Amino acid sequence: MAINTTDYSALEDAVKATIVAVLGKAAGGYIPDASIRIFDDPVTLDEESFSEWGKTAHGPKVIITTSDVSDEEFVEEGGVHPRKTWQTVTTAIYLYDESLRGIRESLVGMSGVDNAPGIYKLINDVRACLTGYVAAVNALKWQGPFWQNARQVEKEKRRHLWRMECKYIGCVQNVIDTSTLDDLSSVDADYNREGDPTDIAVETLTVIP
Repeated sequence: MAINTTDYSALEDAVKATIVAVLGKAAGGYIPDASIRIFDDPVTLDEESFSEWGKTAHGPKVIITTSDVSDEEFVEEGGVHPRKTWQTVTTAIYLYDESLRGIRESLVGMSGVDNAPGIYKLINDVRACLTGYVAAVNALKWQGPFWQNARQVEKEKRRHLWRMECKYIGCVQNVIDTSTLDDLSSVDADYNREGDPTDIAVETLTVIP
């Protein structure tokens, strides 16, 4: 079983690099490369937020962020560490477009007029370039994307902001320091038995008095 890295920034970088390589202007696409970004704060049309993530040239934008990480136990290992779990990483991809012609044009696009491909085209193209075998993502051992939904977040005058969501799933390994614990120490609801001093502490342990 391949063990995934838990450096989620590497997954964000791989998603961004894939979109840039397919849809970025330098590669012959229609989105300015600088408008495909990773952003960690809330993405809204509020002027303060927009001034941060939308401060590139006029036109479509793709904003990538990690919105959730969850664990599910993979194997009942009975006190044996390191412990393996299935981990699900939820990636949110925000899509923005605007058209000087109007609200409808920012949805369906206005070819050749004001660089407004439209939200619907953005949804289809981003899904297409991330679906299937993607070398940058698969090299990190993640399975996916498993697409969840695409929904409107906000609209304001001629501006539209939508959010797509997908999940990446893989096996991760949690290494726990058990070297200072006795046999009655609870580790993830199991009891410590080995006390291997070579383990590395990366999780919080609960010790039963």
